[in-house]
Amino acid sequence: MQALQDYIQKLMTETGLSKSALAEKLGYRSKTSLDRIMQDNTREASLRKFKQSVLAAFPLSAEGRRELNEAVQIGIYGMRQYLLNRQMWLFVRGNRPESAPEPSICDALTGEAISLRGKYSDVSDLNITVLNCQYVPSLFSALHAQLEREGVSVNHYVFVDHDSVRTMATVNVLMRVFYQKGYDCLVLNALRRAEDAAETGMNQADLAIFEYTDADGCSCEDIITFQSSTQGMFRRHAGAPGIARKMLGLGTGEYYSIKLSYFDYDALNDYIKYSEDYAALEENRAIWKIKPDIGVDQIPVHIMEAALLRGPMMESGGSEFFEVLSALREVYRKRVTNTFTKKKHAYTIFKRRAFQEFTKTGRTTDHFWAMVPYTVEERIEILETLLDQQRNNPYIHMHFLKDDDDLRDIEIACYEDAGLLLLEADTDYHLEQGHSQVLITHAELLRLFREFFMRVLVREYVLPESETCNFLESLLTTLKVGSAGGAR
Repeated sequence: MQALQDYIQKLMTETGLSKSALAEKLGYRSKTSLDRIMQDNTREASLRKFKQSVLAAFPLSAEGRRELNEAVQIGIYGMRQYLLNRQMWLFVRGNRPESAPEPSICDALTGEAISLRGKYSDVSDLNITVLNCQYVPSLFSALHAQLEREGVSVNHYVFVDHDSVRTMATVNVLMRVFYQKGYDCLVLNALRRAEDAAETGMNQADLAIFEYTDADGCSCEDIITFQSSTQGMFRRHAGAPGIARKMLGLGTGEYYSIKLSYFDYDALNDYIKYSEDYAALEENRAIWKIKPDIGVDQIPVHIMEAALLRGPMMESGGSEFFEVLSALREVYRKRVTNTFTKKKHAYTIFKRRAFQEFTKTGRTTDHFWAMVPYTVEERIEILETLLDQQRNNPYIHMHFLKDDDDLRDIEIACYEDAGLLLLEADTDYHLEQGHSQVLITHAELLRLFREFFMRVLVREYVLPESETCNFLESLLTTLKVGSAGGAR
C-alpha cells in the first residue's frame, strides 16, 4: 500500500517527469499543488480531482488504476480507516473465504499427523469448543465440513478488543460458518470491562477442544493448540470431558452470544411468527439496509393479500389457509404502517438492475414462495407508492448504486440498537427448505456498519436521492406504456 507521497514519487520515476512537468501535465498551475497533496495538506475534493487528472493524463493499466485509487483512499481516510474500510467492503460484498487446506496438526507425543476430517468422521456426540483462532482461517474449512453432519455443535469464544480492524477481520473469517445451524459465536468484549483492566491468562490463546464419544462408546476430549495460522499440536486429555473448558473459564458470564439464528421455523404457521419477529425488529427503529429491490414492508397490504390469494397456498391450504392469511394480513399491515409512518430515518441502497427485473417479471429477488408474481397494475401501484414516499416522506431515503456490480446480491439490515441481520437475497422464505439467516447483536459491529454505510457507501457509491425519483418515474413510464399496449 502506498501513501500519496510514495505514489506521486513512483509516478514521476515511471514517466520520467519532474514534479513541475508532472504538475503541468495534470493541469496544475505549479508544483505547489502536488506538494500540498504529498504533504497531506489538502481537502478531499482536491484529492478526488487529482485522481481524475491522473486518469485523464495517463493510460493506466487495471493494476495502475488500483494503485491510484488505493493511494487516494488512504489520503482521504488515513491508513487506519482505509484498512477498516477494506474489511467493511469484504463484509458488505458478502465475500466468503474459499475453502482452505486443513491446518497442519501433529500429535504432541508421537509426531503423527492428524486430519480433523478423518479423525472425527465416525464419532458421535461431537461438541467442539473453539477459543479465538480467527487468524487460523484453515480451521474454519474443517469446522464447516463437521457442521454439515447432523448433531455437531461448535461454540466459538472470541476475544474482541478496541481494534476495529481486528473486529471486522474476525467477522469476515467467521462468515465461513456463521450461517450454519450448529455454530454459535460468543464474545469476551474488552469494551465492557474497566478501561484499566488488562487482559491476562488464556483469553487470547488459539485452541480447539473436541469432546465426543468414540466408536467403542468411550467419552473423549482432545485439545489442539495453534502456534501459527497453519500449524497446531494435538493432545488427548485423560480427564473427564469438560475439564478443559472449565479450566479456561469458558461458559461463564464473561462471554455472551452475538448470534441469533432463524432455523427453528418450518411449518407455514411458523412463517407468521417469523414475520412477527421481523415486525418487532423494525418497529420504531432507524434502519440502514442494503437490498437488491423492494421489501414486503414497502408493498401495500391489499396487493400482497391478492398475490397470496392467487398463489399455491390457496390451492392446497383449505380453511387453514384463511386463518394464516388473516394473521399475515395483520402482521403485514403492522410492518407497512411502521415503515411509512414512523419518525425514524430509514436508508436503503437498491440495485437498478433488480428493479428493472421486477418491472419485467413482477417478482422480487426474495419473492415469497406462496405469492404469485404481481400484475402490471400491481407493479405500477407499488412503484407509485415508493415514489410518493421518496418525494414526500422526510424519513425515507432510497438510493440506487451507481454501479450494481459494486455489491453482490445480499441483504444486510442494521436495526438501531438491535442487531445486524444477514441473509442471502435470493431466498424464497421456504423456511423448511434450508432458509437461513442470522442476527448479529454485537454493538461495535453495528456502529462500524452504520458509519461505513453513511460515510462511504452513501457519500461515494450511490446516486443522489433526486435520481431515485427519476429512475422510478422511468420504470413507471415503461410499465404504463406496456399496460396501454395490453401487457399483463
